Amino acid sequence: MIREIVDHIQTNFSFSIEQIEPFPYSSSTRRWVVTTDQENKLFIENYHLNHIESLKTALKIQNQLNDAGVVCPQVYHQDDQFVFITHSGYVYYLMSFWEGEPIESGEASWLQMYDLGRVIGYMHYVLADLPSGRQDWTPSRLTLLHRWRTEWEKSQSEETSIRIRFLLKRQRELIDEIDMKLLQSCQSGWAHNNLRAENIFYLGNLVSGMIGFDQVKYVYPHLDIARMILTGAFSMESGMDLEKAAAFLAGYRLYRSLSLKQVACAFQLLWCLEAPQCFTADIETKSIKEQRLFEENCWIMEHWWDLEEVLDI
Repeated sequence: MIREIVDHIQTNFSFSIEQIEPFPYSSSTRRWVVTTDQENKLFIENYHLNHIESLKTALKIQNQLNDAGVVCPQVYHQDDQFVFITHSGYVYYLMSFWEGEPIESGEASWLQMYDLGRVIGYMHYVLADLPSGRQDWTPSRLTLLHRWRTEWEKSQSEETSIRIRFLLKRQRELIDEIDMKLLQSCQSGWAHNNLRAENIFYLGNLVSGMIGFDQVKYVYPHLDIARMILTGAFSMESGMDLEKAAAFLAGYRLYRSLSLKQVACAFQLLWCLEAPQCFTADIETKSIKEQRLFEENCWIMEHWWDLEEVLDI
């Protein structure tokens, strides 16, 4: 596959590729770093054929962000074409490489969180000027209830711990109490929508690159805020580091105003989006990454009604 992609690149661009290596910061076998005859490093990702249209939109937005100075790679294109397909049907995109390394979830320093907030704030500032899109997701009580019933039925077996059954019961109570109209009225807009630890790169205390823009959607931009605070400031052992959370918010507010009410809404929206994925009867048998997602959303559920007070530091 990669050989065919490389041949396609060399046919369509004015450089040749001399070295191919797997991308070192991902478990995916569909990402590579290549070195050209001009001694430039480039990033290649093979993509799914059935998501081409949304990928085209996402990569075009990424290039607009790059043009505006957001720390994300430039996407290579020809005649406004950002996605390429080989003769065998392999879909790929190509972009400039970046320096830096990702940091494990919960391991970012205060200064790194501050700079991350600054970068996300500026990204949202640029995204706010783009034309509106079609709303891709809104929170739904019916969707939450449907998934909850499935997992609750599974949890009645002896294999599910008392703690998980208790948290599933608490989840149902919260679903009944949520003011969906209030959440649905939160500000819509373009969001990165995929801000995981493996997609953020640092050089020292500064963010040096962001990737994962293939998931860009017109949803609620504040989802990015809650997801990034949890990724950077939440620890499985000690919970939320509120000083790191405050550092992120301070950096973000350099470019975008943000009230505590909006921050609380961000976490509540994120819970509605992620809880159906991670509140499962068998969560204790899943990977550490999946269990972390669960514990992050348990933290939101625990503080649902006092999020503004908790984050007011």
